[in-house]
Amino acid sequence: MFGKLTKIELKTYTTKDGKKFKKVEFTVDVKINDKGDIRTVKGSYSEDFARKYFEFCGVKTKDALGTDVDVTLAKRTYKADDGDERTISYIKFLNLLDADGKKIIMPKEGAEDLDF
Repeated sequence: MFGKLTKIELKTYTTKDGKKFKKVEFTVDVKINDKGDIRTVKGSYSEDFARKYFEFCGVKTKDALGTDVDVTLAKRTYKADDGDERTISYIKFLNLLDADGKKIIMPKEGAEDLDF
């Protein structure tokens, strides 16, 4: 699916045992059907992977805002505090597009053999 990258934000999280880690969260407006209906979807990458990916693409995050991207969506089901079961869609993979409109995929060798 294709969409427009609308927001990129670096957030810091703390685990229950006090360890801190950072994630890059992104928001994309995705066209979900032929009628032109748009849905806002969020996803995240680890800070380390995001830095490597954007460096590989040769783009700064501020320059990527507003550009077209290719996303792969996934669904996750969880139980809310009130006991209801909810399903959300999230971005599993986000790929920037090159000048020809093809997705830029970083080879595994360039990123410590990541396997998502």
